[in-house]
Amino acid sequence: MVHFLPDVDLPEGIRSLFEKSRASLTIADLDREDAPLIGLNQAFFDICGYSAEESLGKNCRFLQPETGGGPVCARIREFLYESDEPEERFAIPCVTGQEPARTDPRLRPEPRPERTAQRYDLGSAT
Repeated sequence: MVHFLPDVDLPEGIRSLFEKSRASLTIADLDREDAPLIGLNQAFFDICGYSAEESLGKNCRFLQPETGGGPVCARIREFLYESDEPEERFAIPCVTGQEPARTDPRLRPEPRPERTAQRYDLGSAT
């Protein structure tokens, strides 16, 4: 099952990707205040244990433990805004179904915000 905020108008190709992907997918709207998650697929719910009601409309920081994401968050920011590497994986502490866990998202810094107007941020984890 795929869930999107009701006022979200995404292209059919993105909606189809969310329906077909076995990897956990999230999409955040960078034009909205605090960049909330506006779309989530079934693999996301299977991995994290949260419902659409608990997840949609929130910034993905809600997945971090109360102590925060730790030093990996600074490394991710550095990678996204300063690195020339095409791709990187990070082990991120998170809370899944209210239990501590780790995700292993693959990040690609394209397009970079300073190079183009980026509206959406697509996240994936396996």
